[in-house]
Amino acid sequence: MVGVQSTVVPFAPTLVCAGLGGSVAEILTIPFDTMKVRLQLSQKGGTNAYNGLLDCGRSMIKQEGLGSLYKGLTPGIHRQLVFCSLRVALFERFTQMLAGDGKTQPKRNLSIPEKLLIGLSSGGIAISVANPTDVVKIRLQGDRNATQPRYKNTTAAYKTILSEEGVKGFWTGWGPNVVRNSVINAAELISYTEIKKYILENGYMNDNVPCHLTSGFLAGFCAVLCGSPVDVMKTRIMNAKKGSGEAYKNVFDCFWSILTKEGPLAFYKGFAPNVLRIGTWNMFMFFAYEGFKKQYKMRFMDN
Repeated sequence: MVGVQSTVVPFAPTLVCAGLGGSVAEILTIPFDTMKVRLQLSQKGGTNAYNGLLDCGRSMIKQEGLGSLYKGLTPGIHRQLVFCSLRVALFERFTQMLAGDGKTQPKRNLSIPEKLLIGLSSGGIAISVANPTDVVKIRLQGDRNATQPRYKNTTAAYKTILSEEGVKGFWTGWGPNVVRNSVINAAELISYTEIKKYILENGYMNDNVPCHLTSGFLAGFCAVLCGSPVDVMKTRIMNAKKGSGEAYKNVFDCFWSILTKEGPLAFYKGFAPNVLRIGTWNMFMFFAYEGFKKQYKMRFMDN
């Protein structure tokens, strides 16, 4: 899959390399993600509305301080260590199972439907495990109160959600989150694989850093284009306070409410920071992931 490489890295090292790669990308791009969440939560004509990305960033820094751009970083890293590691490792493993490893069974090219099935299933499984980290991350990012925050810190958020909402609270928004991350996972990994393959086969670049960065950013753009509507709904549902007027009955209620009250373009709120976020996130993630995997192969597999 990722990198069109001849030597297949085992499942466990792939988990570690992907988790570390995702964490590096999370640290470098979290401000874009926090602004994206704020823009997605803003409602047309509401008091919390922002006039675009720059206004959002300026307002956050002015009202809450520079540190507000890094809200949710800790659970964000938790998320990458669970979700990113699982989705990439499962994608690799499922691809190998269907396509063959070239040793014990003949290797073949997979069809687009097969690749989509692998991308959707690996993303769905991974986010089902990582959903609690997503809930905590979005709750912290969506909190605009600098003097009396909803949660004191990440640990308090986990404890409060557990005590007030029970274990079930950690799987708030699970439905749209599975759809969103399954779609984005498939779009990212398939796009990265195919774009990189095209670049290498046509001799535009070598298998090096510029190739990884270019393929990563384009893969991120494809992912945002496909997944933005579900991403907006997921953010709204996860951030809503239980029993409050802003809570939605279900996914369909959220969809209909946004569509009728704010119009179809509302499903692409935060699109610009989302492209910056996911595009640059994929650049750094695949750069780091490919680097970690290369080091592993050099140290433990190529000797």
